[in-house]
Amino acid sequence: MDKILVWDVPTCIGHWLLVITFILSFITGDSEEQRLFHVAAGYAVGGVIVFRIFRAERERVMHALHHFYSPLARLLPILAH
Repeated sequence: MDKILVWDVPTCIGHWLLVITFILSFITGDSEEQRLFHVAAGYAVGGVIVFRIFRAERERVMHALHHFYSPLARLLPILAH
């Protein structure tokens, strides 16, 4: 039986980082002594989200380019003759 991957590794790591940093941000939200951890966790949440948005856009563009160049790659050997 083949193993079906639902998420690739960067997406899985990004989601777990988002969960961990969100929980850390939630726990340290009420404490003045832990404000630095709260702010750092908030920036980490934002960084993970921005990384995910840019990665999704890159994947969309690469998918579109693959479908554009794939037929051209099959035509090149035919046209070379």
